[in-house]
Amino acid sequence: MLTRKVTCGTFLTIFIVLVGIYFRSQDEELQNRLRAVLHGLEKLETKHVMSARPRVAIGYGACTDISIEAKYLLHYTEDVGEPKHFDEISSKEELLKSFAYYFRHGAAA
Repeated sequence: MLTRKVTCGTFLTIFIVLVGIYFRSQDEELQNRLRAVLHGLEKLETKHVMSARPRVAIGYGACTDISIEAKYLLHYTEDVGEPKHFDEISSKEELLKSFAYYFRHGAAA
């Protein structure tokens, strides 16, 4: 019984090794194709020489948010008139009335 298990195990091990060798050879074929493509790209690269140095553009951007209370920005006073909603704001007076309409209770629109 033990000899049969050893024989089965040996056969299975040899089979797995052969399958591994078979699939490895396909990997080598892919590597050869990749080398051929890279060689062709290198030939193309050396064929075209750049006459001028390449230019590089470097940019820097910074975004800063400023937070202030709206009453200091808009300078709203009671003289503007009754707070009112506008579908479209077309003047400073309409902006101030709309501001008062939405912010009179301390809540944003």
